[in-house]
Amino acid sequence: MMNTPPEQETTPNGEALGQHVGNENKAIVKAPSHRKLWIKIPLYFFALCGVLFFLLLAYSYVTKSSKVVKVSIDAAQAIDTVMARNYGKYSESHKGWLYVGEGNRTYLMRVVQQAKPQDGPFGDELYFVASGAALDGAPGAIYGMHIVRADEASNDGSLIETSTPYNYDGDIALTPENIRFEALSGKLWGWVLKVQDGLNPDQSDVVVRNKVFAAHGQQIALLATFNSSLQRNPGVSCEEANRRYQAWYDEENSPLQKDGKAASAAAISGKEDNDGDEAEEENEEEFPRCNNAKWVYRTEPVTDDTLVAFVVTGKGMMNGAEFPEQRWKLVFDQKSYSYIVPIELQAP
Repeated sequence: MMNTPPEQETTPNGEALGQHVGNENKAIVKAPSHRKLWIKIPLYFFALCGVLFFLLLAYSYVTKSSKVVKVSIDAAQAIDTVMARNYGKYSESHKGWLYVGEGNRTYLMRVVQQAKPQDGPFGDELYFVASGAALDGAPGAIYGMHIVRADEASNDGSLIETSTPYNYDGDIALTPENIRFEALSGKLWGWVLKVQDGLNPDQSDVVVRNKVFAAHGQQIALLATFNSSLQRNPGVSCEEANRRYQAWYDEENSPLQKDGKAASAAAISGKEDNDGDEAEEENEEEFPRCNNAKWVYRTEPVTDDTLVAFVVTGKGMMNGAEFPEQRWKLVFDQKSYSYIVPIELQAP
């Protein structure tokens, strides 16, 4: 007897009920979840906004740190501020700043040079020199060099000062004619100051020296000192002055004199020995010889990499003897950060 399959329930359209249910279950599995999709879209959006925000912050920081803030300097205001800070209040009656310095001496300080290059990497730079003589009228002077420029470290437009305000050097104050502002390289400016020791060539040597200064790090460094001029008038002809000096020299260096000095040196103290040396220098000054020499300089063409060389030419008379025109070249030594100056250019 054959078994007949059980009858299947059918839907009104004739499909088997079990088949309809299976198809319906499959449709339910494949259908997308609209609720989950709408939750993920805002999350993705906010995540993208966060990434863009941090990228914008990074870009802003890089562009700000790489952008150079250039400054513009009001020279009059900057000079007033620097002078007051270093030398005290301005005196209307004296037309300068009254500075009380070493030995409680009062110096009348005035600005004798200023320059404002505008081609610096951070904008304006202000360079100026102040100098003053003592109000008591005695020999002795002071000078200071000052640089005002942008604070490169902060790069926010603020200004900093680099200076050497208290240089007690020379017998007379500097004047504008004594100062030259020089380009020492494509990136460095400096000064050449003519500093004078001695006042009257009839009484003592009057020596003028060129002194080269420039910024070096956070200070202003002395790069070189070399002759500018030397004068001495012995009051007699140069021939007579030479004869007198030679007679004195021969006497001082005679065997008898040397023996006497040796005996005296063995019997006196170190202090007295020093006093004897000073007396000998004074005696030598009593028999001066003619000095009338001059040295001029020029700088070689400026380059960006190294500091310029100074070419110095000199001639005249030193110690009663004429010397022909000579030329020297002063080159810069990076290791010592100074110029190499031959002994011939160092005045006595």
